[in-house]
Amino acid sequence: MQSKFLVGSTAFLAILLCGTPAYSQDWGYDSDTGNSVEELKAAPQALSAPPAKSLHHKGKEKENPKQKAVFDKAVSKSSAQYAWLQLFGLVAPLAGSDPSDPSALPSGPDYSSSMSAEQKKRFSAFLHKKCSEPGDNSYKSIVTYWPELEKAFSVEDHKGNYRLLFRSLLRMRAESTGVPAEERGILLEALGPERIAIKGEPSLSEDAIKAYSDMACFLYEQNHPGKTIDADDNRKLFDLVIRDKFKNAPAFADRLAMSFFPINWAKFRILYTDASEEERQVLVKKLGSAEKNEGATVSNALLEKVLSLPPWKEVVVKANKLTRPVGQKAEVRALKLGETQ
Repeated sequence: MQSKFLVGSTAFLAILLCGTPAYSQDWGYDSDTGNSVEELKAAPQALSAPPAKSLHHKGKEKENPKQKAVFDKAVSKSSAQYAWLQLFGLVAPLAGSDPSDPSALPSGPDYSSSMSAEQKKRFSAFLHKKCSEPGDNSYKSIVTYWPELEKAFSVEDHKGNYRLLFRSLLRMRAESTGVPAEERGILLEALGPERIAIKGEPSLSEDAIKAYSDMACFLYEQNHPGKTIDADDNRKLFDLVIRDKFKNAPAFADRLAMSFFPINWAKFRILYTDASEEERQVLVKKLGSAEKNEGATVSNALLEKVLSLPPWKEVVVKANKLTRPVGQKAEVRALKLGETQ
């Protein structure tokens, strides 16, 4: 019985990856390139949480009552330097936890408290220099949206959602051409080691595989109420299917689109968490339909603000261009995160 169920769940993922794509320009590569990875059309959930639990809870985040807010008095809480230290603390890997698990979260209110004194000193020196550069708003623009993000983090899911988003954005920033070596080193240190499933240029991360699998599991539950395929054995099989699809992708842009999938996964989580029940139905319908349904849209003002400002705007624009093959229509797009081109 179990083996039959496992085979069925693997076939389900294979259909998702090979069928006629719905919004595949957002989630992978589409049939116009010669092969097809359909977006995994699932409403997101925390990978370690019971099915349909994580994104339906909008309670307040429970902070560790034993932790006191201890901040560096030399750094103003309203400064860009302070905000970046908090962001680095938010995205940092936690000991014994999966970095791609949105439920594995640092305790607040001072997310930088997990850094060693030496690391915090080095990060602070780098940030002070970046935030003091005249005419360069790449690091200073964070003050525009960080106070709003701190309020959004009162919703437990959103802390995990934005943690995934910034982990993806920082990784992409660090790996972009033209980024100074010092900055690249700081960003990669803040993120911790990257878990690579398939080496190459581009590579496929374990985070991308997990994101695809998680959406597939949730979509199955949407289509089959009361049933789930979210089990370790199934995920191992999903891993094989996704790896195979990546290896057999017809073009560099297609593999790059798959490697960038975690950022789209994070964006969808943010949209879904804030959406009304009616908007959630729109999101699920759009993801589950072969038609684009252009008339119905769901937006998020805070998300769009974050992605429209440097350095993230440049990251998104560059990724869009890289995943759009020269001479072809704009169909292959891993990062349709707002029309910022």
